[in-house]
Amino acid sequence: MKLFTWLRFLPLAIGLSLFSSCSVPLPLNDLTIGVEAIKPGPGGSHGDVELSLHIVNGNEVAAAMARSTHKLYLAGNYVGKAEIRSPIALPRMSTRTEKVNLHVENAGALDKAIASASNAVPYRLDSEVFYDVEEEHVSTKLTQSGTLDIHSLTN
Repeated sequence: MKLFTWLRFLPLAIGLSLFSSCSVPLPLNDLTIGVEAIKPGPGGSHGDVELSLHIVNGNEVAAAMARSTHKLYLAGNYVGKAEIRSPIALPRMSTRTEKVNLHVENAGALDKAIASASNAVPYRLDSEVFYDVEEEHVSTKLTQSGTLDIHSLTN
């Protein structure tokens, strides 16, 4: 009778041991990407501008950002997108700056922000980050907002 009781729990014990051996990647819940600066792109045209992105990994684990995409909004209007295609190492509790070219898809929104009375305009950066944590491939969406000094674009 006691053997029968133990056999009933055998599938449960096997299932628990299988699930406990699987590793689930930790979420990078303290990762931020914001715009540090904006400058004219090659040739000074509004076709492309250069963004300096400030990347902060405030997590206790290191990660490898495989690639990322970024959409920039100035004063609530979509301006364009950028992509980081090369892998970036993100050590635990670290910061770094990456320069990327933003392809301007809405020159009118950029011109409107430049023509505003203020050199500091509100921005929003929507990012999607594809990264590797302990051999697992994961993506996450981030949003960062603030004000951006655009006086370098007025020259």
